[in-house]
Amino acid sequence: MRRPRSRSIYGRVRKALAFTLVELLVVIAIIAILMALLLPAIQKVRAAANRMRCGNNLKQLALACHNYHNDYGKLPPGGKVYDEKFSNPADCHYNKGSWLVHILPYMEQDAIFKDIPDLNYFNIGNPSDPRNNSIALAVARGVLPRHLPMYRCPSDDFLRDVPPISNYVGSMGPQCLANRCGNWPTDSGPFGMYCDPINNGLGDWGYRHSAILGSTHYKDRLRGCFSRMGAIVRLSDIIDGTSNTIMIGETLAAQHDWIRYPQTGGDGWQAGWAHADGGNSHCSTIVPINWDTSREDGCVNGGVNWYGNWAVSWGFKSRHAHGANFVFADGSVHFLPQTIDMRTYQLLGCRHDQMPASVP
Repeated sequence: MRRPRSRSIYGRVRKALAFTLVELLVVIAIIAILMALLLPAIQKVRAAANRMRCGNNLKQLALACHNYHNDYGKLPPGGKVYDEKFSNPADCHYNKGSWLVHILPYMEQDAIFKDIPDLNYFNIGNPSDPRNNSIALAVARGVLPRHLPMYRCPSDDFLRDVPPISNYVGSMGPQCLANRCGNWPTDSGPFGMYCDPINNGLGDWGYRHSAILGSTHYKDRLRGCFSRMGAIVRLSDIIDGTSNTIMIGETLAAQHDWIRYPQTGGDGWQAGWAHADGGNSHCSTIVPINWDTSREDGCVNGGVNWYGNWAVSWGFKSRHAHGANFVFADGSVHFLPQTIDMRTYQLLGCRHDQMPASVP
């Protein structure tokens, strides 16, 4: 009996498509080579996309700061522990939130902002009045902490599932810092010469020694746009020009102790980026871009790479290759290379040095 023609054709096709073991291994090897060739390209594309998203986040933050300025005639306070009635920097128990809190209405987060209680309440006669600490009250009521994706750089995966952290820090400019380790020529650690160049033999760069760690209510003691104590800065105070002055930059949460730790504890510290003194106005340009502070071994070797040494950890850095994103006071986003000349970097950070400098 003759077989059906269709089955005969099927058999011939199956035989034609059969692979030997060697042929199969060759095909697998070719696929592996193609994957090895394509993977770096895919990673580069992903890194470029993350860098662009990070820059867009910074752009939105700058626009929010400008809109705040349009309404209030000043930039948002770096950390609102300040009221014009106060003169003592120790008045930090009046915790009314960081600049990231005060721009919430301009970031389409008005609902969160409205739920934070007593932001304009100050009981000066009774510092222990719980209403003075709006952020602690917001945590107690479940308003904070909150996860806001636009406050995180997509390239930084440190504690991605912990909501309070933000990578974006208002710039203090070339502000003096505090060294927690060893004996350095200056009180601000290995890069202290950049916060007081004239007294450290670098020449006159247009500014002098400034308030340590930005602990000041007064703008004349602040070199950049933001102070942890809420010094009032207006766009008109940026006399070097908004296109030549850094407003906000990015940092790595794991390498900055004041940003990585406020997830726990009382008194509103759980709120992280929302806390007035939570680290998001705690970066100085005196630290080179992408200076590594990933070590956790304290003051070993002078603590020059310890995340807890403020003289080195309070710097701008990123997971982007060879530099970091910044947004300037005019709203323009720039990627500054980590090889930038340090004098140029300080002049771009300082808002009133009156020295010529341009973005590289």
